[in-house]
Amino acid sequence: TFEGKLSQGVKKCKPRNQLIAKICSLVPNKWPTLIFVDHIQDHLVELYKLMPADTKYIHRESSKKKIGTYALSAKQQDEIIRQFTNNEFQFLIGTDAFRAGVDIPQLRVVIQASSGSSEIECIQEALRGSRTLPEERRAELGVDEKTHFVLIDFVDNHDDRLADLATKRVEHYRKQGWVIKYVNNPTEIDWLTYEEKI
Repeated sequence: TFEGKLSQGVKKCKPRNQLIAKICSLVPNKWPTLIFVDHIQDHLVELYKLMPADTKYIHRESSKKKIGTYALSAKQQDEIIRQFTNNEFQFLIGTDAFRAGVDIPQLRVVIQASSGSSEIECIQEALRGSRTLPEERRAELGVDEKTHFVLIDFVDNHDDRLADLATKRVEHYRKQGWVIKYVNNPTEIDWLTYEEKI
């Protein structure tokens, strides 16, 4: 089934999740990075186990009955957002709790780990990285002026239906006028070079 392919080919796909963790290990130091996933139990938990030690996660599920130690109270959610906003840690795995309404202006990297093809969701998630900080706040946080953000997505060509979703996402990005670069290996990602939209 398609749900089975999505589960085994994206969410519970250990090589794919290892690839995401590898990419995170290559992100420039102190570049705040947000990794989007859809579900907690089958994706966030699987990915979190592979991530760098300082990684945190954010979602809306507070029931320990449903997700055990991964449950977050509203107070814990607010504290994680405060810490991330203040550059106290670099990597955050987030569900749609972060899709709209939360502003992290210093965000430099967005990783689209969840697949899917909804244009609204893809662009909302990607645009989390487009905000900028005023000079005073940059000085307070000790961050450089942001010239660009990096969006990482996956072709998922190990399955035709997943690859089709990826093709649709790329078209959404093209419509925004964004520069798109394909790489075969995370070490080929060019974090620093960018071309301004004309």
